[in-house]
Amino acid sequence: MDKIAKLFTVRGRAGRVTYWKISLLALLIMAVGWCGGLLLAIVSGVEALSAVAIIGFLLAVPISLAIAIRRLHDRNKSAWWLLIFSVLPAGAQLAAGSLRNSPDPPLPLVSFALALAGLATSLWALVELGFLRGTPGPNRYGEDPLETGASESQPIAAVS
Repeated sequence: MDKIAKLFTVRGRAGRVTYWKISLLALLIMAVGWCGGLLLAIVSGVEALSAVAIIGFLLAVPISLAIAIRRLHDRNKSAWWLLIFSVLPAGAQLAAGSLRNSPDPPLPLVSFALALAGLATSLWALVELGFLRGTPGPNRYGEDPLETGASESQPIAAVS
């Protein structure tokens, strides 16, 4: 049970390998939910697809958020960075989509620029969370997970 609870914790730090393992687990949970829902939809009806897919989504999202926060902590960054990494690309894509088919000539160019900004932010998040090494040694969120014996560290007490 301790390992399951650890999937949902936002305290401490997580290294790159842990980040990728848990992210792939969350993706698998979503895929199983969607496929299970599709199978039930084929057998019983369309409503089953929505219910099972939503259950998979509701399990995977908190796991994904928790590991992203712990990964940001490893990079010595606050969880507030998730707003930049998630809201900015989504907002840019929504705005780009609404401007895409506009008859006004400069708006398709603005739409392209917004879509490009959203893509660039998403790539930045991928590199930041998935590929860059965490802060060497302890930081304000805990011990370095790469150091011997510190697989998933607890935060250091805040200094006033």
